[in-house]
Amino acid sequence: LKAAVLKPKKQVQGTYVTRTRKSLEARLHRKVMPINDDQLGAIHALQHRVEVIHGPPGTGKSTTIFHALSAHLPDASAALVTCVCNQAVDAVAEKLNDVQDRSKRGCLPMLVLGNPSRVGRTAGQYVLEEQARVEEH
Repeated sequence: LKAAVLKPKKQVQGTYVTRTRKSLEARLHRKVMPINDDQLGAIHALQHRVEVIHGPPGTGKSTTIFHALSAHLPDASAALVTCVCNQAVDAVAEKLNDVQDRSKRGCLPMLVLGNPSRVGRTAGQYVLEEQARVEEH
């Protein structure tokens, strides 16, 4: 991972999958979350284990992240998504919340690391403390 962070264009072994256009399109959750042409183009252009999705508020970054995970992450794999602010974490959590049924193909389970009192309602359902509480019951 260190090599991927320091030299993101360097090919590093990992769980990231570059898919054909047809197989990538089949994995998108368009019914759950619509995707526009710019977001689709960005997802097709992703090639590396470490990618940065950056832009001003309201430009569809969380939707792009949602679809990038759906399209490129192999089943039963994990990804790390970091955000500069809790509002961005909440936006990604809102999108991923819609595909949390683990019995369905393409499920993207999540865990939010952070202060439960500082994240939104949806992200708060996935903080470690809440996940542990749910597992106990």
